[in-house]
Amino acid sequence: MPYIIMMKNFNTSDFFTFYELTKSHDHPELIKTNREHFSKEPHLTRLIVFSESTLEEIRFAVNAPVIVTSCGRCPELNGAVGGVKTSQHLFSTPTDGAADITIPGQSVETVAFKIYNHGIRFFQMRVYTKSNFIHIGSPRRKNNIQIYFPESTKPGWAK
Repeated sequence: MPYIIMMKNFNTSDFFTFYELTKSHDHPELIKTNREHFSKEPHLTRLIVFSESTLEEIRFAVNAPVIVTSCGRCPELNGAVGGVKTSQHLFSTPTDGAADITIPGQSVETVAFKIYNHGIRFFQMRVYTKSNFIHIGSPRRKNNIQIYFPESTKPGWAK
């Protein structure tokens, strides 16, 4: 008879935890499914690598705690929140990984500026000024930085 080992919380890097990166405020009924999904390979390793590299670099660049509002999403959770099938939140490929973040006491414009000027590599950074969060996705290729302001009066990509 198969059994499920309950996944305990643990640090994925110095300042981030497994539970923090696999939570869901909007769909708490899917948290267990999501954590079971990310407790298996290759998703666990991809989540840890993203945490150790991108999220830790951002924390260093902004010199403050980073609040993760959404990170790893299993297909069920991604669908429930309206995510696209190619979302980097799924961590489907070795180069995927994404998080929605906010830094208390700092505007998202300031945080975006610090991330960019610190030289952190990313595929896509969406800056939601009205909603006060940033979506940041892992780099997919060399020199592929895209910055987007979807809530701006003149939305567009910046390079």
